[in-house]
Amino acid sequence: MAFLNFLYDNGLWLSVLGFAGGLILLAFFIRRIIRLRSEKLILSVPLRAEQSLEFTEAGRVVLAVEGPLFTRRFARTEFELRGGDGLPLKGRTTLLRAHSSTFSRIRMEMKSYDLPMPGRYELRLLNLGASQPRDNEHQIVFMKPHLPQLVVAIVGIIGSSFLLIGSIVLFLLRSFGI
Repeated sequence: MAFLNFLYDNGLWLSVLGFAGGLILLAFFIRRIIRLRSEKLILSVPLRAEQSLEFTEAGRVVLAVEGPLFTRRFARTEFELRGGDGLPLKGRTTLLRAHSSTFSRIRMEMKSYDLPMPGRYELRLLNLGASQPRDNEHQIVFMKPHLPQLVVAIVGIIGSSFLLIGSIVLFLLRSFGI
């Protein structure tokens, strides 16, 4: 009860501090999500049934597809990544597929691979079908995994939004003497 009394007695200046802090945190976490998209990008290649790729470092990579909103181009497509020795790498389907979209484009994670070493790899898209007129609008994207950072940023946006809205409510309650 003492905490609520303290909060009510000092509500005006606490709400101003809470509003400023919530606004700064909200801007920080939104910027963080926007930067994650470009920071984690390794390479982006056009849509082709077969192509050679060059990775500069070993480690886990995530294969994602990108295209116009509501595209069905990748509906039955299977992905096969082969190392320099010609043997296919075992890819894992991502359980929590991260999606990111704008008003006209969408990017969706499909598989993750562990690259044993840097170098040249062969990417094959199975069941892709014949070339279509809008294929130039589709991309295959390789990124570093970033789901944990994305979850932290989303939780941060939710928390800072609560702080922002709570400070406005506290200010209004204290201003009107309720």
